[in-house]
Amino acid sequence: MKPNKPSAEPQPAPWSFLLGTAYMTVGCVGIAAVAFGPYINAAFAVVIAVETLFVGASLTFWFIVTRQFRRMRFTIATLLYIGIPISLLLPATKADFGPRYRPQCSNNLKQLGLALLAYERAYGSFPPAYVADANGKPLYSWRVLILPFLDQGNLAKQIRGDEAWDSPNNAKWTAAPFTIFDCPNDKQPAKSPPALTSYVAVVGPHTAWSGTKPRKLSDFNDPSRTILVVEIANSGIHWAEPRDLYIGQMPVAINPKVGQGISSEHPGGVNAVFADGSVHFLPDTIDLKKLAELLDLDGCNDQSAY
Repeated sequence: MKPNKPSAEPQPAPWSFLLGTAYMTVGCVGIAAVAFGPYINAAFAVVIAVETLFVGASLTFWFIVTRQFRRMRFTIATLLYIGIPISLLLPATKADFGPRYRPQCSNNLKQLGLALLAYERAYGSFPPAYVADANGKPLYSWRVLILPFLDQGNLAKQIRGDEAWDSPNNAKWTAAPFTIFDCPNDKQPAKSPPALTSYVAVVGPHTAWSGTKPRKLSDFNDPSRTILVVEIANSGIHWAEPRDLYIGQMPVAINPKVGQGISSEHPGGVNAVFADGSVHFLPDTIDLKKLAELLDLDGCNDQSAY
């Protein structure tokens, strides 16, 4: 039996193992920053990616200078083994963080648009933004009025039209959440009621919704270029509540940095349904004058009417 001969190649010092581990950790952090960072915080992802590039380059230089080639080959192979599957999963990862739910949200708005058009055909006008009592007190929203056109006729019969949405009788029925009024991407606060809506009207004297006065389809200069319903993130509005966005109290912008307005959790913009029933994605880079025209009943951007 031949005696074991010591390896001619020097064994790495114990601390080199720690550096090798650091090398792998830095690489994994860099890959994770590239993969997940843009969906959490793009600026943070850039900072992490630059820092990991610098640290990784420094460790690579150290491996070369100290001739720890075996350690370097091992760590590079490990990073490739981890990085390649992650890169292959990037499309799925991207879908999980936003666009995956955008089609579902768009479908919700499509159904709302069809229900509103069915209401218009049945009654000769779109529903009012809200129903008020004899004293002008708002009772419930347009979302309650279109329930029969969303296959919720039985529920609509249980809701008393002469009482508020949260009256003792109506609260029993309006407490139910409806997925059609809720964007799956919209993360409402944990303590909020489960029946909040992600879809609202933009109410104003020259928008598609004037309050208690219903609009006719013939009132629209171009229904295909007039917004009917928009998304709103973290609205705090119950689906039956007579509350929406008011043009004079909101920023005319997509995902405004200040104030509550047209917004969503979708990366890059919001879905909106137009008066012809079509649904379009509005980017948050849209020209603000163009957005104002789309909210205007005549498409004339008459700001003085607001």
